[in-house]
Amino acid sequence: MPPGTGRMTSPGWPANNARDCCATPGWLTSLADDLGSGLDNLGLDTRTGLDVLMTLNTYVLGAVIRELQEMRSEQDLQAIPDRRVVDAGILQWQESLRASGRFTRFLRIFDEDIDPDSPETREERFEFGLGCMLDGIASQIERQGS
Repeated sequence: MPPGTGRMTSPGWPANNARDCCATPGWLTSLADDLGSGLDNLGLDTRTGLDVLMTLNTYVLGAVIRELQEMRSEQDLQAIPDRRVVDAGILQWQESLRASGRFTRFLRIFDEDIDPDSPETREERFEFGLGCMLDGIASQIERQGS
């Protein structure tokens, strides 16, 4: 098929042309059909299959957005000339929280030296959330089958 038409030149892959990029309706339709075929052996009705795919899509997009936010925060922190000023402010904030006698669960994050945004645990956090979500989807599918 001619380049620039928005049509696929081979099954499942757009032409090597910027105008035939992955955002074409033909490519998106092919992708949706391929993804849906992966659910065929589960015996789901079309609506449930679509709900599963949209749930996965929402989780992955949310994780990507969160990762971009974390990366931006890392860049912002690296741009601060004297990190000690930031660290002192954080310590002062923690002490004011402690002095209030409230927020004990929240303060455990600092006490146990947990960095919820750590780049080192990014993949682990994604996998944990994905596993929880997939378990939930499996539970829903199981209930529908009963």
